[in-house]
Amino acid sequence: MNSKGKKGLLCLTMCLVWLSLCGFEGLDIETTAGVGSWMDQLTGEDIEEFQILEEWEDRVLANIDDYVNVRAEANAEATVVGRLFKGDGGYVLEREEGWTKIRSGNVEGYVSNDYLLFGMDAYEQAQQELTLVATATTSGLRIRNEASMDSKILKNVEKGTKLLVIEEVLAEAEEPAADEASSEEAQEGEASEESLEAGEGTASSEGETAEALAAEEVSAEEAPEEDTELADGEWVCVQYAEEKTGYVAAEYVTLQYELGEGMTMAEIKKKEEEEKREKLRQQLAAFQANGNEVVLLAALIQAEAGGQPYEGKVAVGAVVMNRVKSSRYPNTIAEVIYSPGQFGPASNGTLARYLGGPSPSCMQAAQDAINGYTTVGTYMHFRRAGSDVGGNSIVIGSHVFY
Repeated sequence: MNSKGKKGLLCLTMCLVWLSLCGFEGLDIETTAGVGSWMDQLTGEDIEEFQILEEWEDRVLANIDDYVNVRAEANAEATVVGRLFKGDGGYVLEREEGWTKIRSGNVEGYVSNDYLLFGMDAYEQAQQELTLVATATTSGLRIRNEASMDSKILKNVEKGTKLLVIEEVLAEAEEPAADEASSEEAQEGEASEESLEAGEGTASSEGETAEALAAEEVSAEEAPEEDTELADGEWVCVQYAEEKTGYVAAEYVTLQYELGEGMTMAEIKKKEEEEKREKLRQQLAAFQANGNEVVLLAALIQAEAGGQPYEGKVAVGAVVMNRVKSSRYPNTIAEVIYSPGQFGPASNGTLARYLGGPSPSCMQAAQDAINGYTTVGTYMHFRRAGSDVGGNSIVIGSHVFY
């Protein structure tokens, strides 16, 4: 039976339920007996299906493999105000020929019906696309490199942050030694660690620490049962950035299957910028652990000015060193180069290609710049020659420094 037929059957069922409650006065006995017989044939599955039909009557699901644009008006040339991605659902606000006005998250606009599923069709597809999400229940939740309290902290997230769950099979926690258990519970509990990371200060006594732990337990007990019953182990593997995963303590998150929500173009831009910053942060951390700043600066010089005269190569290195000396920028070469939005090669992958072996001339230019040699004075910026930079500037090769 199609969704329209099921909807009609739902209406009929509701009428019959009303009649059964109000009595069958005015109906002949044969009709009454027929209604009773038909009602007796309804199963629990029928009732459940009717409830699903009612719940999903005004809901939609994006029927796509990647994303579909949400537009300000019901035509393909209208301004794009947001996007629905695979697995995103929403609510119907208006129906027009070929288009539906929907609301999903903070996005409100029109989507072509070619990319939407409605009602029961949406529900059935949603069961295949539901995503398991872990929601932080405490501020400063720590995402760790491994399922261990002693492992490296990769990132802290705020209360309410949603993280995609990678594994439902949770790692077992390490049991503390008997003589250390009490101390770890009172002084090294995850709740206390999260509070410290979030800047909430240190508890003034073991009693206050115990109160904090008790508060966390109350929060966990108050969470809906269906949200917490999945957290049988001690750790959950989650994705916190593009291609970046880690572990969180299961007692400080709730787990729930849910459809995604659309995003406005501003939200998409913000997310992309955050992912870009996270990628650069990871690059910086990796470099600081294993890198050589002369090689790093030489690689940037080659990426930015590999075909320029030697004076131009030194100039690029001098720009970086001038920033290192300035209070307006970070005070290390690596942090200056990997600062978001500053040097294109650092974020588009070009820089990484040269880290394995910059040219001898670029290595020399980098060393000269580090030693204080400059061909551009104290200038801290450069663009392609011909750009309008205003004020004083120096042109070297194909770059203008200012």
